[in-house]
Amino acid sequence: MIRSIRSQLLCVILLGVSLVCGGCTGLGWLAYVFIPPPKVEPLFEIPQGKTLLVFVDAGPTDSEYQSIVAELTKRLNTQLEANEIVEKTIPYSKLVNLSASDPDFGDLYINQVGLKVGADIVLYVLVEKFQLRGQQIAPLWEGLFETSIRVVDVTEGRLWPTDRRGGYPLAKVRTPMESEMSPAHRVKLARRLADKMADKIAKCFYKHEDTEDDAPSWAYE
Repeated sequence: MIRSIRSQLLCVILLGVSLVCGGCTGLGWLAYVFIPPPKVEPLFEIPQGKTLLVFVDAGPTDSEYQSIVAELTKRLNTQLEANEIVEKTIPYSKLVNLSASDPDFGDLYINQVGLKVGADIVLYVLVEKFQLRGQQIAPLWEGLFETSIRVVDVTEGRLWPTDRRGGYPLAKVRTPMESEMSPAHRVKLARRLADKMADKIAKCFYKHEDTEDDAPSWAYE
């Protein structure tokens, strides 16, 4: 009896929303609000109980690329620990110290870098493209960040992906075109791109709700 009353009440609510908001759009809005989004399984589960190094490789010379390395590394360390993907991460400062003290750092393999800083696993992030302006001489900001990733065990070698020699390519992260004259905007934009990319990378390794960039446009009207 109670269940029947609840069902009737829900039908009334659905009908009311449909009439107010406009047929299928209203029903779609209600479904979007009340039905939880589907769960996305991790692409790879990092072995538990390991110490992990986030190694962001932006190349040897490009200063603009180098500006994103610290931002992305620190945010990824935080994301990985907060979502309990790994128990412990290597601080970015240890990687900086190694690169400054070892003259052969640029020739080291990924697993060798991990061994030297005391890591069991390395999450290697290769910066494929990073820009803050669509054109260097353009007055408008337009952020773009593109990476590929791989997971390497310092003793066993590559763990994931095993079918892509160049690593797993992440979807590009973008920020909308905007005009801003403040010199400090460069730093703010880089941090926004780092936040977006850190979130995208971390979600490769834990179960999460499929909510990123998939909300219908009418959900915000």
